[in-house]
Amino acid sequence: MSCIDKFLISFSWANKWPSLIQKGLSREVSDHCHIVLYDNFQGWGPKPFRIINVWFGDDDFVPFVEKVWVDLSITGWKMFVL
Repeated sequence: MSCIDKFLISFSWANKWPSLIQKGLSREVSDHCHIVLYDNFQGWGPKPFRIINVWFGDDDFVPFVEKVWVDLSITGWKMFVL
């Protein structure tokens, strides 16, 4: 890594994000590395189900969803089965 491919953070920022990980990507476009910061925290839980209500205005939507649910074959954790 060259000197320009580095960064600094404060102690308060590091304390706020203790599981933060830095990753340097390959040099493909320029002679500098892209630096990616991401949080490795693994406790968010499952994402909530969301739907756009306008879909129910389409006459084909409900029959389509019913057909897909009937045709699904799910193995594993029973919470995935509706």
